[in-house]
Amino acid sequence: MKCNAFSRHCQRIAAFAVVALALPAAERARGIQVELLGIDGKTVRGEWVSAEPLSIKMSKSGAVADSTVHLLESLSNVSFLAYEKPATGNLAFFLADGGRLSGEIVKGGADRIIVKSSLGEVTVPFASLAAIRFGKESESEKAATVFRDAVAARLPAQDILISRDADEVKSVRGTLEELDAEKGSFRFADRSRVFQIEKIFGIVFAAGADEPPREPLAVHLACGDVISGALQSGDAEHIALKSSFGSVVTIPLADVRSIDVHSDRVVFISELTPSEELVEGIVYDPWPVRRDRSVSNTPIFMAGRTFARGLGVHSRTTLSYDLGGAYDTLLTTIGLDDVVRPRGAVVFKVLGDGKVIFDSGLVRGTDPPRDIEVSLNSVKRLTLLVDYGEGLDIAGQADWGGARLLKSQNVPAKRRM
Repeated sequence: MKCNAFSRHCQRIAAFAVVALALPAAERARGIQVELLGIDGKTVRGEWVSAEPLSIKMSKSGAVADSTVHLLESLSNVSFLAYEKPATGNLAFFLADGGRLSGEIVKGGADRIIVKSSLGEVTVPFASLAAIRFGKESESEKAATVFRDAVAARLPAQDILISRDADEVKSVRGTLEELDAEKGSFRFADRSRVFQIEKIFGIVFAAGADEPPREPLAVHLACGDVISGALQSGDAEHIALKSSFGSVVTIPLADVRSIDVHSDRVVFISELTPSEELVEGIVYDPWPVRRDRSVSNTPIFMAGRTFARGLGVHSRTTLSYDLGGAYDTLLTTIGLDDVVRPRGAVVFKVLGDGKVIFDSGLVRGTDPPRDIEVSLNSVKRLTLLVDYGEGLDIAGQADWGGARLLKSQNVPAKRRM
């Protein structure tokens, strides 16, 4: 389904949604209200009725004729009204696919653990884990830093055990042989040693030879957990997901904050490796580019709007990507980050094969964020430039919010490692 087809489809669904929202509360169907974000950036609100492996059915009052939206063809995100909930248990389980579980270990073993989580008891193989954090980040800033650094740079063929000692944090490289709720066995220096969980801040698992495959959906829960997988089925109140760690989990929609849809036609620029990256400064030293964060390493906010994906940069930053002519459109929201608003001024430019195809003119911190759509016309080399504005690079913290490319054909892109 092409973008314009989705837009027409949104109009039909919107007609249902507008009527539903205009009805008195007593006359509305008691479904869950959702907002759908299309891959073309257009949104529509309606009521969740049910789900099939590739679609969501929307309705005003139970009639679902002509109101099926295909998840993997048309959507980027499904947002729900979910209130924050506390995490389950005291442990944090970081999944190899980028997801996360909170909970407690119920039972262990030599290659897997059973976790009591917000989804009930689930079996998680070691091969599906990137790390387990036993201690809270607030316990030891030093241990938390060592843990985060080890997760960010996981080693092949070596697990890492990090101690809980706040005064002298130690990390040991070796192999986790067994783990349960209270203790584990770790082999290093040709010996197996038993350790107690109460003395360990975290375990970082060895990186596999290959990146885990990207699952079609990533479900963000109100408690902060993120579960990726493939949709199996769904009704008015639940969805069943074949998770990346192998278990089929049933998730109440009342606990879901949002669902990211990984369409083969959409690639977020933060997932790509730039072929060239040039960061310059005049008043300040160059600021490193941040992916899915602002350049100040905070969530991306522009005039109160939040963006889970995107690029945070500082003027002057030039990023180039070799696309091979595989994309039709660049979609993004540009502006100054809330960290510096209402100060700052920059210029956003998009170049295709060396030619300027979009020029924002001067963008100030007093300006609202601007949604832009840039036709790429089979551009082979895409360049994103944030240039100096008034005041050189003072307060030049800029965002490419939600920056994404729409594919014209299934040509693989070089993703970040």
